[in-house]
Amino acid sequence: VIPTPNGGGAYGGGTYDLLGPSGHFTFNTRPVRAGEVLELFGVGFGPTDPPVAAGKAVTAPAKTINPVSVSIGGVQASVPFAGIVAAGQYQINVVVPNVPSGDQPLLISVNNAQAPSVFIPIQ
Repeated sequence: VIPTPNGGGAYGGGTYDLLGPSGHFTFNTRPVRAGEVLELFGVGFGPTDPPVAAGKAVTAPAKTINPVSVSIGGVQASVPFAGIVAAGQYQINVVVPNVPSGDQPLLISVNNAQAPSVFIPIQ
């Protein structure tokens, strides 16, 4: 998800766009640009502060205890937030670094464990 603070997004009443190559899906997607925030979602990023018990409702976001590291195109990205936001669902906010346009590898790691890499389109 690419938040669009200016209200120009295709989804959520203009609040966000979906990341993906333009014109490849039956729904609107677009590449992300350097300096934009990219919201990633996943599972299994570890304990949080304050702790959230397994199977319990998440009433407020809780940051991960272990730092989450993200690189895009081999360049370390800033991660202003990484934490649990719903039962079992983590959100990682990443500021996209200045990397060349095209498909770039995105790597996420936490506590010496690395998620499988994916490629994301950069404009």
